[in-house]
Amino acid sequence: MAEPVIKEEKAPEKKAAVTKKSKTKKQIAKKKQAAKKKAKLAAKTKKKNELGLKTKKKAKVATKKPAKKKKSAKKV
Repeated sequence: MAEPVIKEEKAPEKKAAVTKKSKTKKQIAKKKQAAKKKAKLAAKTKKKNELGLKTKKKAKVATKKPAKKKKSAKKV
């Protein structure tokens, strides 16, 4: 009778370990994917810099002054 009780206790522990493991695997996969994306972007910018295609962002010029808010008359 003692043996099945021990088996029942071990089963949930194994399941918990599996879920924990899969979680870390997912995190590792996410980090790898992010690193890949970063490396790809870095390579792209490096290529652009070598070709001299670096574009400067144009400064926004305000042509019109923003309209002032009208103060509404307070009712007494």
